[in-house]
Amino acid sequence: MKRWWHRCGVLVLCLSGMAALFASDASADDLQVAAAASLQGVLDELLERWAEQSPTPATRVSYGGSQILARQLHAGAPYALYLPADRRWLLQALAWAGAEANSATELASNRLVVIAPRGRCPAGDLLDPAVLERQLAGSRLAIGEPGSVPAGRYAEAALRHLRLWPVVEARLAPVENVRLALLLVARGEAPLGIVYATDAHSEPRVQRCLTLPANSHPPIRYAGMVGPSGDVEMARRLLAFLADSAQREIWQRHGFLPPTAN
Repeated sequence: MKRWWHRCGVLVLCLSGMAALFASDASADDLQVAAAASLQGVLDELLERWAEQSPTPATRVSYGGSQILARQLHAGAPYALYLPADRRWLLQALAWAGAEANSATELASNRLVVIAPRGRCPAGDLLDPAVLERQLAGSRLAIGEPGSVPAGRYAEAALRHLRLWPVVEARLAPVENVRLALLLVARGEAPLGIVYATDAHSEPRVQRCLTLPANSHPPIRYAGMVGPSGDVEMARRLLAFLADSAQREIWQRHGFLPPTAN
């Protein structure tokens, strides 16, 4: 177990420094975007299409936890767009910027799922405490850190609502972002994890075992706001592009639902 936590700690340290690396590597003319880690696949593809239409300025993205990115924005990071996975942190960032809540632009929604390494979903109902406890015997459930990662907060809410929290509370592997939870399951280092449906969709080494009831946790909605730095008009154009119905097929291909579906 110590070895497992050592590897996990190295991954956390590497990923926590990524946002700073992106920001320091960017040109002063680049349009810098802060986005939730769970948006990486879809946003990379959307920005490829955007670059075909608007090749300049170049767009640089810092992916990470919504809370970390919001605090970086508040501390002066030059983000022109902020795209979190948590409405709570979006509202906080808007408040820090002195902007109205209705100035945010809705983009997509998501679901929460329980995953296992491919081919290893357990027999039985994972909503049954006895089944879940047996599956986690001697191991841990990979989730985002509930105190700072939206996916972890949603996972805790769902587990409490479903009266499974007492079963898992001492068996958690809380990590810095949801992509780390996905990776731990994909590598077989955790038998189960709770991630977004889109994460499971993007990783062939895992299998979706269960979609958690939508009413067991707050709605998972992605929205964006224009930040205080950079080319504000270009940032508005990019945000409108991301929300345009012409891009919906890309969102859907990556497993995202329309903003009103969750």
